Amino acid sequence: MEDVPVTKKVEVLCTDMTGERQQEVINICFAALEKGGLDQEIAKKIKEEVEKKEAGGWHVIVGCDYGSKCTHEQSSLIALDISIVLPDAPYRRHKHILIFKHG
Repeated sequence: MEDVPVTKKVEVLCTDMTGERQQEVINICFAALEKGGLDQEIAKKIKEEVEKKEAGGWHVIVGCDYGSKCTHEQSSLIALDISIVLPDAPYRRHKHILIFKHG
């Protein structure tokens, strides 16, 4: 039997969101990663999609290595370690994504 490669991986590093909201945000992040682009472009796509679903000022940080400290509204923070398989497998697009609402 052949091993089937896992195409999508996500680890929730920290969150105070409800489970349903977490899954919505994770799906948005996967879609943005699949479209590709620079980190800033991925962050913009995620921000636009989250703001379509949720009112307020959402902030998105995308990168591979960064530190952060933020003030956020209750039930609006999620930090992800997320990756997808690229067409030229075994390579992956791997990012850390921080999303939170403030304002």
